[in-house]
Amino acid sequence: TKFCSTFFILYEIGKEEALTATLVQDHPNGHRSFEIRFSNGIREGNFTFWRENEIPLSKGRYKNGLRHGKFTAYGGAGELVTEKTYANGKLNGPCNFYYRYSNDEVERFFEELEEKDFEIGELKAQSKLRYSCEFVDDAPSGVYHSYFYEGEEANSTSPLLRERGNFDANGSLYGGQVRYFPKVKTLAIKLP
Repeated sequence: TKFCSTFFILYEIGKEEALTATLVQDHPNGHRSFEIRFSNGIREGNFTFWRENEIPLSKGRYKNGLRHGKFTAYGGAGELVTEKTYANGKLNGPCNFYYRYSNDEVERFFEELEEKDFEIGELKAQSKLRYSCEFVDDAPSGVYHSYFYEGEEANSTSPLLRERGNFDANGSLYGGQVRYFPKVKTLAIKLP
């Protein structure tokens, strides 16, 4: 490899020309570990990384060696963890962050997969939005929203707003941040 100002240029050992190929590697169990394309020694096009059980770990795209487009990361059951939007290597556009499954939730997901006799990918993990905002040139900008883990009703899929606020053009918080509290139907206080 040779270092360029913003990234490495990849060469095959013993070759003079920069690498143009799709690199793939498998886990010891034979399932795919990653697939990433290089053109003239720099990352170009789509890439994917997988866990040993074939659940995706992350996906994205490079353009001229820089992150470009949507980058997505997944948790242990395939639930969304992050969705970030890049343009020419900088965060530009919507970014969403999700609650990661606990170890118990991951275990329950795989138990359900087995009970229903489904293959990986046939049962979709439910993602719960935790935080959303916009970025401009690597800085948060505009309105942001934060959400509670649980929805308004017990089985709700719509997120319950926890907080909202604003970022200025420099990525600094401005104005008031507003916090919300969930509705309470019954409140019990236990005194010592």
